[in-house]
Amino acid sequence: MHLNLGHALETAGQIVAAENEYSQALLAEPELPEAHFNLGNLRFRAGRLSEAALLFERACVLRPRFPEALLNLGNVRRVQSELDAAESTYRRVLEIRPDFAEAFVNLGNVYRARNELPRAIAAYERALALQPILSEAHLNQALANLAAGEWRRAWAGTEHRWTLKHALPLRRFRAERWTGVQPLEGRSILLHAEQGLGDTIQFVRYVRLVAARGARVFLEVQPALRQLLEGFPGTAAVFSRGEPLPDCDYECPLLSLPHAFGTDLSTIPVTQEYVVAPQAHTSKWSDWVATHLPRPRIGVKWSGNPSFPIGMNRSIAEQIFSRLPAGLSGATFVCLEKEGLDPHGPMLRHCPGLITPKPGLADLADTAALVAQLDLVITIDTSIAHLAGAMGRPVWVLLPFAADWRWLLNRTDSVWYTSMRLFRQSRAGDWPEVLNNVQVALEDHFQNQGAP
Repeated sequence: MHLNLGHALETAGQIVAAENEYSQALLAEPELPEAHFNLGNLRFRAGRLSEAALLFERACVLRPRFPEALLNLGNVRRVQSELDAAESTYRRVLEIRPDFAEAFVNLGNVYRARNELPRAIAAYERALALQPILSEAHLNQALANLAAGEWRRAWAGTEHRWTLKHALPLRRFRAERWTGVQPLEGRSILLHAEQGLGDTIQFVRYVRLVAARGARVFLEVQPALRQLLEGFPGTAAVFSRGEPLPDCDYECPLLSLPHAFGTDLSTIPVTQEYVVAPQAHTSKWSDWVATHLPRPRIGVKWSGNPSFPIGMNRSIAEQIFSRLPAGLSGATFVCLEKEGLDPHGPMLRHCPGLITPKPGLADLADTAALVAQLDLVITIDTSIAHLAGAMGRPVWVLLPFAADWRWLLNRTDSVWYTSMRLFRQSRAGDWPEVLNNVQVALEDHFQNQGAP
């Protein structure tokens, strides 16, 4: 009864109550494998990985042929970057159940994490042969093809992002979805943001292409981007998410525009400056910059959004990142972290000269105004990287070993932003090597050019 009630509560989204019922089930029957499995799933989704692993392991002991529990144990190990253990676990799953399509998807994800893209794509093919409508296989295969530069064959697969088990809710509009085929001359269209701030900045470049087809373009973005993108070229009006929207003939998410236009590596629109800091914000910051930031001025950002686990995988521990400004004299380093600096953290202990903008950065219009007056930005893969690149400002981006698809493989330049330079891990988790390479590059700039 507790187990079934817990499952019903979980399905209804009442996670705390569901967790309590699964715990009650284990008190009543400690050797119930399903209760260990279900509780492990909740722990996993809450990011309590060690607890989840123990629960999945216990479920597998109680029921040795329990492929679902083994699969999720492999998922925990993959998230913990224990890739060899994850691969071994997925292969055990396939020994028990050779037709388990999800196991091939997750095996492909291990290969993607190793940058072994042909093996990843082959694993996703195996999954689709078993289950042709499996959205996770379609999307992950598309992401692998994007990372490999095979864009034309990949874009259609990215549309499966709407049908994943834990997908963002699909927004419903009265307007028809524009797919790139319908004529736009004399029609209106709503282009809307759907994921992170960086994605919006990257793909808002397509607005001009849509407007060039004769459409009246309305743009909806996240509130943090409203002031920055107000009056963006090609738009009739810009709205914040949550504001009333006009009736339009068509609608299209920003991230679907590359598919609509059939973008490949040779047809990426506007790779130079296409976002400009609002003049009012630039004026607001100019006196403070002139007073407090001697040149050369280098903005730095080392952490991602803690609400998104993938963002944290891109982050660099403050203790490690602090070696960069601490090891270089003669430059002014400016903190671009949204929350500012921890007064007791290692950055200020090692780099007492690191400056926090005063007043703080209220939104990305403020950040853009500051970035416009910096000589260089050094950042992890976050919205600041896209902002600086879209503004045409020099920006160095520090990437994990298995970087996001948009940075492709083995490149030190970006096909999306001409002012960007990429610094990659050569081994998973090795941020000290990346920072050493950045220090050498900075010293080279100082010696040869006097400033970055």
